[in-house]
Amino acid sequence: NRSLKAQMRSANNQNAIYTLTIGDDEVASKKAKLKCMADGNEKIIDLDKDIITKEAEEIAEYGEETA
Repeated sequence: NRSLKAQMRSANNQNAIYTLTIGDDEVASKKAKLKCMADGNEKIIDLDKDIITKEAEEIAEYGEETA
């Protein structure tokens, strides 16, 4: 049960490209926060299987482009 700040710091130290924040509020609203760790931009996405799959594919493509 680490703080969100500690978790984000850990993700940054592990060179994560993106983080996905899902807490109680996000589960209730069926939305999550997707954050680009490189520039800090955040995007709210629907917690829908098809949308998450599409977002994951885009993230994978971005990772391949930057590798």
